[in-house]
Amino acid sequence: MILSLALLALALDTQDAQTAQAPVTPQAEQEISDEARAAAYAYAQQIAGFAAETVEREAGGHYALINTETLAAELAEHFAVVMTYGDAEPGDYNMEMRATFFSVAEGATPSGMYCAEGVPSTMVDQTVEDSAGNALRFRGCWGGEQDAETGRLTAGVIYQMDRNGHYALYQGLIDGPDEEGLRERLLLLEPAIGVLVTHTVFVPESE
Repeated sequence: MILSLALLALALDTQDAQTAQAPVTPQAEQEISDEARAAAYAYAQQIAGFAAETVEREAGGHYALINTETLAAELAEHFAVVMTYGDAEPGDYNMEMRATFFSVAEGATPSGMYCAEGVPSTMVDQTVEDSAGNALRFRGCWGGEQDAETGRLTAGVIYQMDRNGHYALYQGLIDGPDEEGLRERLLLLEPAIGVLVTHTVFVPESE
């Protein structure tokens, strides 16, 4: 799972995705302070809430969140590590989480934020079972872009589930000044995307 901006041909059109952003403010010491943990937990609560709202608004009853009482705490552990990683100046890097749910007709091609079949940045594409035992296709991919005016880089990873044309996607993004810093922080953020996936299940009755 090595991120190389030279290979990131996937265009991330995320205009329809719901977003929530937080600054990555490194700590002077390796140990994570109580203040940093509190900030990470506050952001995790925001993400848990917005994920629930997005499912309610966009999923059309095809997906549901489970074990929501532990979601924020699980996310916070990962956010705290990302938000305090390294020795960059505050504001050099920012973290953002996005989510979207949609359905497409059989044979139709999705638009917007999704991992297309066979893109070079695909890291996994297989059939899995969600936490409720429902069979789904799971796909993960990387993406990135550079702002033409500022030169600032953005890199992201998408975790995507779909079944019979019903899609659930979560995306984590890091923006910053250099590729190495993005790669390091995105690898730390990726498990948080996995947490959202494990708390999201398909609803078979909706088919």
